[in-house]
Amino acid sequence: MSGPELEGGTAVTVAGEAGIGDPVLWHEAECGGYAADLRFWEQLALAGEGPVLDLGAGSGRVSLHLARRGLEVIAVDNDPLLIEALRTKAAAEGLRVASIAGDVRELGGVPLSVATVIAPMQLLHLMGGPEGRARVLEGLLSVIEPGGCLHAALLADMPALGSFKPEPMPDVRESEGMWVHASIPAAVEIDEGGLDIVRHRQLVSPDGTLTEEYNVIRLERLEPDLLEAEAESLGWEVLERTPVGETEDHVASVIVSLRAPGAPS
Repeated sequence: MSGPELEGGTAVTVAGEAGIGDPVLWHEAECGGYAADLRFWEQLALAGEGPVLDLGAGSGRVSLHLARRGLEVIAVDNDPLLIEALRTKAAAEGLRVASIAGDVRELGGVPLSVATVIAPMQLLHLMGGPEGRARVLEGLLSVIEPGGCLHAALLADMPALGSFKPEPMPDVRESEGMWVHASIPAAVEIDEGGLDIVRHRQLVSPDGTLTEEYNVIRLERLEPDLLEAEAESLGWEVLERTPVGETEDHVASVIVSLRAPGAPS
């Protein structure tokens, strides 16, 4: 990726690498405020009538919402700091949310049995291509009940090739020590393999010192038709899709739904 035009001395980090500030607060600033999809996850989870596995759960945006509605939830994320934040929030509210710090591509053989699996926030765009997605889909077949469902959010439409600058509306979080984390959309760069979302992160210390960096998240190109074809080749049954409309801050998405083999006839 060519990246935005950076001022001298400004760091560039990629998602998953160490950077400035608190990773939990950055996650919550950039992802925690999204709520347009919550009613869909709630409806799909309730229809499953059993435990729900939340993939890429982060600090609990969806897991805690479902647990507040009486659902049994198991949250998985590869970042131990986000899982710890989720556990702290759940304990503060008296919610029962089981959690696992681990890679969602390594669930095969984990002793779980769930009725429904959800993958919000375009998680499957981050799996490292067809091989990574196959590991997810195959592993889930060992933990989901026969006839259980996987629901995964994808980008509804991949934008045309090129670059554009989003509206610069910052997402802000403050910590108890008065550290301010401000994340400003800087650019979106699209190529044949996917897109890079660039955010300008500004960290302000209690004494007013400003530190900044650019953070990049890479979303692989993945159309719903392709995911459904990959899933069918592994034995999943394709179900009806659920559209999720765009908001002022988030593009439209579509929830692809799949049923595991072995459903009662």
